[in-house]
Amino acid sequence: MGIKLNDTVEKVLKHHRIRRHRQEIFNTIEKEITTLRQRGVSQTEDVRLWKAGESNYRAEFSSKATWKLLRVEQAKVDWHKGIWFPYSTPRYSFMAWVAAQNRLPTG
Repeated sequence: MGIKLNDTVEKVLKHHRIRRHRQEIFNTIEKEITTLRQRGVSQTEDVRLWKAGESNYRAEFSSKATWKLLRVEQAKVDWHKGIWFPYSTPRYSFMAWVAAQNRLPTG
């Protein structure tokens, strides 16, 4: 796109040359840059925001919120207490869990 990693929004709006791209997402970004140019730029500082929910953005990073966004929740299985119990050996619990998922690389 011709935009450097460290460029601010203000710099992009002043100096970026509009281009056409093969990827639709890049064309959408170009349209958004054009829209921002037409609206004008306020004199406030650029701020980095971290996604903390579907439409929730925060200034501070939260690993818990990021984990919840990345993970796909699934129903608990009935055999989990037989593998992940308090005094289990992690190595053997992991191997038993992989076997229960039918993902052992051995025949």
